[in-house]
Amino acid sequence: MNIIAALALPFALMQSAAEVEGSRFEQCVTQIEADAPAAYETAMSWAAEGQSVNAYRCAAMALIDMERYQEGARRLESLARAISSNNNGVQAELFSQAGNAYLLARLPANARAAFSQAMAAIGNDPAQMPDLLIDRAAPTPWKPIGGAPRKISPHRWICAPMMQRRCACARRRG
Repeated sequence: MNIIAALALPFALMQSAAEVEGSRFEQCVTQIEADAPAAYETAMSWAAEGQSVNAYRCAAMALIDMERYQEGARRLESLARAISSNNNGVQAELFSQAGNAYLLARLPANARAAFSQAMAAIGNDPAQMPDLLIDRAAPTPWKPIGGAPRKISPHRWICAPMMQRRCACARRRG
């Protein structure tokens, strides 16, 4: 029994660390809405502690919320390139978020390149491909017909697939 417990302990610790990492990321993203500059500083301190992908991701999202779209997009792209290609789901998410941030920065060529990299990362995953194709085809961020203001915060906008963004804008307009 003691051998089994000793063998199971590292797996339990890994799972616990992953839960703490996820919780810390959620707290950081929540802080972005309240105070993006403070969230950026928190994320960078967290990144200095342990080189966490989620810490750097949160810092990039905070930059995007502060309307530093191009800088945030570049950081997301760099992060996507730095992580292992074995983690292609996260890599695709990061490239997709970078593409959406480039759209906010009004840099459609950079956005298209980032979306193309996201598509390459996921291969032919039928669940993600339609949103990436729609996003890649968008020349600018989608806005509701009639020019109604978008009430979606930038860091949330880059995380949502295109169809969810359209529905959110339509609900706010209606």
